[in-house]
Formats: sequence, structure tokens, C-alpha cells
Amino acid sequence: MIGKLIKDRRKDLELTQKELASRVEVAQTTVSKWESDTDEPTGKNLNALARELDVKRYYFTSRIESDDSFLQGLGLNKASEGTLYEPFSTEEVPLLDRENAANRLKGNSYNIIKSVWRITIPGEMSPSKVFALQEDMDGMAPAINIDDQVFIKPELAIKPGSYSMFWVNDIPLIGKVMLSPTGMTLNFLASTPGWESVVVTTDDYIGRVIAIDPFWAMVSRQL
Repeated sequence: MIGKLIKDRRKDLELTQKELASRVEVAQTTVSKWESDTDEPTGKNLNALARELDVKRYYFTSRIESDDSFLQGLGLNKASEGTLYEPFSTEEVPLLDRENAANRLKGNSYNIIKSVWRITIPGEMSPSKVFALQEDMDGMAPAINIDDQVFIKPELAIKPGSYSMFWVNDIPLIGKVMLSPTGMTLNFLASTPGWESVVVTTDDYIGRVIAIDPFWAMVSRQL
């Protein structure tokens, strides 16, 4: 979980909660909540936390989901021989805009923006058919923001509560899957008009989000 990653990295740097809080410009109780997973850093706090923990050096960058849990972390793999964090690696997967993602899914010709490899594909999942979408909509902000790279694994079983991609009006959209006695809906985080929940079926299902590389982290790695 993200709390353990923050705590371990803070201890690696020999910082107290109070010292880290001062550097990030939040209350010590806020850091305590982050480390106990009762709250999660977002926005400018997440950016400041990344900076103060020097996470760009260790690719403290991504969230990874396995079949059983969402490791709401920062893409770290603890080295068995010490306390340093090793970067994840993975086979290259294509990064696509929404139009070309739709073409790929329909079996049509498509163009890729580039190949990316920074996110680890969980060990139990084959990298086959995984692709990354460069998000251009704000329906899932702040969890998924515009220009984030979102890694999709098609053909995984539908999982209630997961971030998943469905066809909505012939457009591949990412939302949160919710089940009810009346059926299945794709829910969004944005409260603005146009992002109301939509009814979906198993026939609309494309795949599940298995990793997210936030845009702020990509910028941080380039500094």
C-alpha cells in the first residue's frame, strides 16, 4: 500500500514524520494518515512528497493493480539485499491516443504515439494485448488526469469497483465499474455535466486498468 511505501522511504532518508511534514508543508497528522492509509496524498501534496522523498531518482511514479489488490503505490520494488528501491521495468507496450486505441480494439490500422515500458505488468498477467492510453478526458480526475498514461489489460474478468474501460457510444471510456440489482454501470468521478453514470453490459467491456503513470511523475523524471 502507498502508506508503507511512504513510511519506508521516509525512514530510508532518516526523516521523522514531523520533518517530512514540514518539508511538504502539511501537518504531521497528515503524514501520519498517509502512512496509515487512512488518507492519500493527491495533487500538489503528492508532487511535493515525491520531491522531498527524491522519488524521481527511484521512479516513485506509478500505481499498479494485481488481480486481487490495487497497490496504490508509486511503482517501487524493494531490493531484497538492502533498503534502496529498484525501478520497475516491463516489456514495451504501445501508447495510443483515444482514436487509435479505438482502431486497435476494432482490429483496424492504428498509429502509436510511442512505445513505453516504465510500468511493471503484474507477474500473473501476460503483457499480451496490454496497451497504454494517453488520457484526454477529465471524467476520472483527480484519480486519472489529462495526459496521464493509463495501462489497460483487455480480457480480464470484470471486477466490481475496479477502474475499467468500456465502449460508450462507440468511444472507449475509463470509469469505475459498479453493480446493482438492476444491472451494471460505469461511474465517473467528475461532477460536471456529461459525466453522469452510464449503463453498460458485458458486451461493452474492453479491459481493466492495471497501472497508471501520472503526468506529474513523468515531468518529475525529466527534471
